[in-house]
Amino acid sequence: MSEARKRKLPQTRPSLALFIPDDGEDDDVACDLSASMTLPEFYEAYVLPVCRVAAGRDKKTVLLEKTAMRFWRKLSGNPPLHSIDENTMATFVNQYRQCPGKYGELVSPNSVRKQCRMIQHILDHAGPKTRRRRNAKSLIPEPPCFPLVEAVETKRPALTLDEIARWWDASDRPSRPSNLTPTQRRKWWRALITFAYNTALRIDTVVQLEKTMLGADGWLSVPARILKGHRRDWEFYCNEQARSAIESIWHFGSSLIFPWHTGDKPAKPDALQDERKKAWEAAGIQRKHNGFHGMRRACLDWVGCRNVIAARFIAGHAAAGDVLQGHYMNPRTIVPEYLDILPQPVRSTADKDQMLLPGF
Repeated sequence: MSEARKRKLPQTRPSLALFIPDDGEDDDVACDLSASMTLPEFYEAYVLPVCRVAAGRDKKTVLLEKTAMRFWRKLSGNPPLHSIDENTMATFVNQYRQCPGKYGELVSPNSVRKQCRMIQHILDHAGPKTRRRRNAKSLIPEPPCFPLVEAVETKRPALTLDEIARWWDASDRPSRPSNLTPTQRRKWWRALITFAYNTALRIDTVVQLEKTMLGADGWLSVPARILKGHRRDWEFYCNEQARSAIESIWHFGSSLIFPWHTGDKPAKPDALQDERKKAWEAAGIQRKHNGFHGMRRACLDWVGCRNVIAARFIAGHAAAGDVLQGHYMNPRTIVPEYLDILPQPVRSTADKDQMLLPGF
């Protein structure tokens, strides 16, 4: 068994331990497309190379789909395409519902729903061509559908300004980036916290931002390749606090704004979250289902209560094709009006009413 298959899986994904490939298990690759193939074989032989790699889809999407294929292989019995029916789909759903989730209980309905949608999307490529799926292969007459799995509302509250301030104060607890001195590391984390809150950018995007993306006018021109969905480039505004945070670590010697390792490698989200938890434990912050995203929520909650369209622009959610947002409203006019007056967390020390988080 290869070293990659021997490594221990993260504890946050206990159900994946059920789906490590067995010794001697063949890769799902077949030469000729036919209805006698299994769904994982069809994915590896056609969907992956033609509809994912050649189309330039994100590597994270591919990893998620490969995980979904492992679930399918173990829980459905992995029948050939022509034998898949509604009973097969129901069996998969019922078996998956019994898998362990991230926090000790059973897997959530939303996780079941996500895996079903991903598998359904792959299976549809084996069905007839349609206007929405012109690259389907017509190997089976009509792909069966999963039983409807209702989504569960999981809206998580935003971090409070007091929690963000306590996190900022505990920024000396993380031990990474390991190539920085303790003083530099504390400054790096304080800059990251201040920047992430004031821009509402997703952390996966923040750690991939390059210095060349920042304009002299304070706007970040972010390419689609590091944005969720990878649909289009977008511009994000940096207010005074965000710009000051960037300036405080600009000299750290990297093409990345927030260098995580030498060699300009972006931070791995799992490692970054591990370091964040150290600071949260020291700060007494207990949010079971929250993390960096809580700061994005805090910013967007405040702006959204005042101007929903401005919040859409800040979040990068402005609807494509919307005439009002796309042609009549200018984010460069609307967004600064709100981010420039965004309330800042206060330090959890004496005279806290006067001590706003500095822009370094």
